[in-house]
Amino acid sequence: MQPEFEAARRCADNPMLNQHPEVADNKNVHMVTHPYTRRVLELFNAGYETMVDMLIIFYSNEGISSDERSLFENTAFFPFMTMFIRPVGEVLSMLPLSEDKKDPLQSLRAGGSFEYYINTAWMPRTTPRWAYLAERLQQMATLSAALQKPGDDLKKYMPPGNYANLLDNMSMLAVNMARINENFKIGMNIK
Repeated sequence: MQPEFEAARRCADNPMLNQHPEVADNKNVHMVTHPYTRRVLELFNAGYETMVDMLIIFYSNEGISSDERSLFENTAFFPFMTMFIRPVGEVLSMLPLSEDKKDPLQSLRAGGSFEYYINTAWMPRTTPRWAYLAERLQQMATLSAALQKPGDDLKKYMPPGNYANLLDNMSMLAVNMARINENFKIGMNIK
């Protein structure tokens, strides 16, 4: 620990959407309860889970063609890590962990929780031709588009100018997710 370190944003330790039974030390978990922040964190977790699924397929599945392997590489590594995971993580560090009526500017912020819900043993391999990943990407593109316009109530949690930055980031995220989704569908010839 470095006592002289001062973080740019007051983010909570271990922000989470759900209480997990395997988390032994629940004292160090902070549940995200702000409605908009929860939706953004749901998007982050869906993206993280989908990216991990792609990486598992890329590294462990011998039943895919070299073109499919290239598509997974060109989706999971870039642009997914840089144009989705990073920006959503940054946005979460701006958003409130919970409602705070007393001092919203000083409230704890959320962050990425990296919660993973799918049992990879059940993950389909090459049949049905990656349709489940395309469905996940479509759901994330739809949710990204829906999250472009956060409510004005978030302004009180941010210094002047940061709300406009949030709007720009969420708009860019929706565009990025739509592109990732479309590129994957075209690459896998999914209609």
